[in-house]
Amino acid sequence: ITAEEEERSNLKNILTRALGVDEVTEVDLYEIDWYDDDILLACTDGLNKVVTDAQILATVQQMKTPKMIVEHLIDLANVGGGVDNVTVVTAHLKG
Repeated sequence: ITAEEEERSNLKNILTRALGVDEVTEVDLYEIDWYDDDILLACTDGLNKVVTDAQILATVQQMKTPKMIVEHLIDLANVGGGVDNVTVVTAHLKG
């Protein structure tokens, strides 16, 4: 579905998997190539419910350190209403 359809969907907050529910949890694994100076960002939906992809990208591009990225994104989520708990984790690959 498109991003616009996803935003209007009544299924967007349904959990399909959760840790600790079953004895064995099926995990999605993806392999990606990392390059020097890449930044990986992982977050809960508490962030992207109120902060747009464009705002997230701009923050990653403008902030100097992973700590600054995390703090700024959490601030944006809180200013945007903070309707859910927010977790943001970054990793920076340096040569």
